[in-house]
Amino acid sequence: MGGEKKPPQAIQAQKLAGILREDSEGVLVIDCRSFTEYNNLHVVGSVNLCGSKLAKKRLLKELLVLPHHPKIDPSFEKQVVVYDQGSQELSAGHFVSLVVGKLEKKYSSVSLLEGGFANFSSQFPNLCEGRTSNILHTSISQPCLSTSTVSVTRILPHLYLGSQNDVMDQEVINQNGITHVLNVSYSCPKPVFISDNHFLRIPINDSYCEKILPWLSAAVEFIGKVELVNGRVLVHCLAGISRSAAVAIAYIMRLMGLSLDDAYRFVKEKRPTISPNFNFLGQLLEYEMSLANSQQSHLPSPVQLESPTDRACTVQPSDADTPVLFSPTPKYGCDVCDDIHESSSGKTSQRLAGR
Repeated sequence: MGGEKKPPQAIQAQKLAGILREDSEGVLVIDCRSFTEYNNLHVVGSVNLCGSKLAKKRLLKELLVLPHHPKIDPSFEKQVVVYDQGSQELSAGHFVSLVVGKLEKKYSSVSLLEGGFANFSSQFPNLCEGRTSNILHTSISQPCLSTSTVSVTRILPHLYLGSQNDVMDQEVINQNGITHVLNVSYSCPKPVFISDNHFLRIPINDSYCEKILPWLSAAVEFIGKVELVNGRVLVHCLAGISRSAAVAIAYIMRLMGLSLDDAYRFVKEKRPTISPNFNFLGQLLEYEMSLANSQQSHLPSPVQLESPTDRACTVQPSDADTPVLFSPTPKYGCDVCDDIHESSSGKTSQRLAGR
């Protein structure tokens, strides 16, 4: 039947491995799995195009554009290789088939990796990279011993992401105009040159049983209020990889109204080393659902962050999963602390319910 579309050209794992070893810049490899799978392990140098239901709908409507990445430039002749986890035969409506069809309009050579990532990774584990290859799990939650060589990263004009080494370096802080610090750890110390009323601690470890969701509203509010007073906040944990990255992603979701997939990609493009653990990613999915169900679509009204009392604060987790608006009435010597304590006591919920 002449109207049927021919199946995509196949490329064997051995051939792709040879290309990557000889001329990795001459090939564009696109990973069509979920971002959690990609985050865990992927073909070296590959670009993730998350195969979510939303992405498929956008592809069907010709609304989805390829992610911004230096490698993705149709003006240069590249061989393109697409893969998912292990599909052998793909229907016309399969996400990967749709991606291949879109790519074939831009590139002359588009191939589908035979056997998918499962086959490739089993044969060439040395040509795969990701969390499991880059992060030693034994280092998780060991305070104040940085495992990252990446310096502080600007995510937004008022939001920076970094490590414990960054926050303890006064020259780095001054060069980047950092005025506030959000410490996402139990034990990493507060730098002496950051005043107590410009410091907030979210006391959590980087583990697969830690709860980050109850703290996200407080963290997002703190960052939002720093922006409103024209400040700059450095969000950090041990290495700026997991805990602080999860907080930054949550803030981007709330501020820009992005999905978890898009917010993750936004932060990842700015700081490629981020890798929130799977436990945190699952809770970010819950946060995404809470935002979708929430009628609060804007960050809070401006409040004064300055306080005559120097008192560093550690927030308490919120009972509610959805973002809340806070009262600016100071009681604790730190306006952000006052807001958070009031929300924890339930006063804010009562005030909103009465509207």
